[in-house]
Amino acid sequence: MHKYPIYKQDNNYSCGAYCIKMILKYHHLDIKIKEIKERCRLTSEGISVYGLVRCLQSYHFDVKAYQCDFNILLDEARLPCIIHVVRDNMTHFVVLYQITKKYLIIGDPAKGLTKLSYEEVESVFSGVCVCINHVGRYMVKKEQKEISFREFIIQHLKSNYRYIVKLLSKALFISMCSIISSFYFQILINTIDEVNYYFIIAFNAVFIFIAGVRVLLNYQRKNLEIEIQKKLNYEYVNKTVLHMLYLPFKYFNCNQEGVLLTKVQNLYSLSDFFIHFYLVIFMDVILMLGIIMALLIFSFQIGLSVIVILGIIALVVLNGMKKLNELNKKIIGSQEEMNQGYLEYLKNFYNSHQFFLKQFTKEKMNFLFDEYNLNVYWRDKNLNSLNVVSEMLIQGLSFLVVLVACYYYKQ
Repeated sequence: MHKYPIYKQDNNYSCGAYCIKMILKYHHLDIKIKEIKERCRLTSEGISVYGLVRCLQSYHFDVKAYQCDFNILLDEARLPCIIHVVRDNMTHFVVLYQITKKYLIIGDPAKGLTKLSYEEVESVFSGVCVCINHVGRYMVKKEQKEISFREFIIQHLKSNYRYIVKLLSKALFISMCSIISSFYFQILINTIDEVNYYFIIAFNAVFIFIAGVRVLLNYQRKNLEIEIQKKLNYEYVNKTVLHMLYLPFKYFNCNQEGVLLTKVQNLYSLSDFFIHFYLVIFMDVILMLGIIMALLIFSFQIGLSVIVILGIIALVVLNGMKKLNELNKKIIGSQEEMNQGYLEYLKNFYNSHQFFLKQFTKEKMNFLFDEYNLNVYWRDKNLNSLNVVSEMLIQGLSFLVVLVACYYYKQ
C-alpha cells in the first residue's frame, strides 16, 4: 500500500466522502465508498463538515472540527487531517498528509497526491480543518459478496442458454444460405453456354428456394431477438425497479430522482449488449475458427500467415479497447454529473435568478458540459485511430495471403 492512500472522486460532490476513505485507509480500514457515502449522507450538495465528523465518529474515531488560521494549522494540527479549501468559488475537501520545510503533501480527490507550497495552500485554505485525536477499535461488518462482471456473464449464459442455442442455430443456417447464394452468379456464368434453358430455370428455382429459406430464417431470428429483448428487459429493468422498493431511505437521500431514473434507463442497453454478444462471440468466432482450420488444411503456410496477422490485430484491438473502456467510464461519470447539474439548476431555478447567481450557474454548467464533451471527443478520436490501424492490418493480411498463395502456386 502507498504510504499516502489516494482515491479519485467520481463526481464534483463526493470529495468529502473520498477524503474520509483516504483517512480510513491510512489507518488500515478498507471501507467501500458506497458505505461511506451512505453513512455521511452524501447528497447532490456534497457533505458538510458536521457530516464528515459524524461519519468518522461512526468508525470509532475521536474527531473534532476547528476554525483556525493557516499558521495554527501548521503548528498544531494532528496529521493526517481534512482541510477545507475554496478554489474558483468552488468549495472542496482535501487531506493534509505531511508538512515539510519546503512544501505540504496533499491528498486531493480531484488531482491525486500533490506537493504544494505554503503560499498555494494558504491562498485557498478557508480556515476549517477536521482533525483526528484518537483512533478506536472498529470491527468491519461482513458484506454480501458482489459478483464480478465475468460471474455475471456466466450466470446469464446459464439461465438463457436455450434462447442462445435457438438464436445461434438460426444465425448459422442464415450464414450457410448466404454462402451458398454467393456462388449463384459464378456457377450461372460458367455453365450458361453448356446447358439448356430448362436447366437454368431449375437452377434458378433451387437458389430461389434457398433465398426464401434465408429470408424466412432471418424473420424468425428477428422475432427471437425481440422475444429475448423483452425477457431481458423484464429481468434487468423491471425487477431492479421493484427491488428499489426495499432499499433504505438513506439510499434515496444520496441520489436525486433524475439520477435514479437515468440509471434505470441505462439498464435497457443490457438487452442489446447481450444479443450482440451472442452473435459476436459464438457466431463470428466459430466462423473465423472454421475458416482458419480450412486454410490450414488447404495450405499450412497461408493458414499460419493468417493466424500471425490475426494475433497482431487482436493485440492491437485489445490494447485499444482498454483505453476506450477507461474513456467510456469517464463519459458515463461525466454524463451523470452533467445530468445532475441540470437537475440541480432546474430545481433551484428561482433562487438562481432571485439572488443573482446566473454567472455562477453558467460557469458550473459550462464546466460540466466541457468535461463530458471532452471525454466524448477523446473517445471518438481514439476509436477512429483504432479503426484506421485495424483496417490497415486487415488490408495487409489480404495482400500477404495473396502473395503467399501466388508464391506457392508459382512453385
